[in-house]
Amino acid sequence: AVVSTQSTGPSWVTCLKFIPRNEDIIAASYNDGRIRVWNMETQEISSSFFKQQKFHESKIPTDKLFGNQDDPMTSIAVSPDGGLLSFSGRDGMVSIFSFEKNDFIMNFEVNSPVTHLAFGITRPLLSVATKGSIIIFDVLKNDKTSEIEF
Repeated sequence: AVVSTQSTGPSWVTCLKFIPRNEDIIAASYNDGRIRVWNMETQEISSSFFKQQKFHESKIPTDKLFGNQDDPMTSIAVSPDGGLLSFSGRDGMVSIFSFEKNDFIMNFEVNSPVTHLAFGITRPLLSVATKGSIIIFDVLKNDKTSEIEF
């Protein structure tokens, strides 16, 4: 299936992740700061995010999109059970969204552009890679557990 959308300006995908236990669902980050969760079977957007907010796709503030390619989302991660979505970008803001609660459970800043995110396999941890460090956060405790600077 080919999914296409009309847009008011240029944007492209910077990162993709399948949602575990439901491979018809894909999370995509874009160079203009958006995150979209796509249902590939229905070819519809099930969730849209811009920065640390959830929006209906038609209500994303377009004056802030398309031309803000200096602040793209650079990484997304999905928890092993498919219940959490984390995303971040060059602005150093990290967000964790719960699909079950339909709300953000955590937003924090790491004061450096984020290059990669990864959830722990057996523990509720999120690792955040920046240009100069690797930071581990405990998602349940909403707390930084360790940091390696290099």
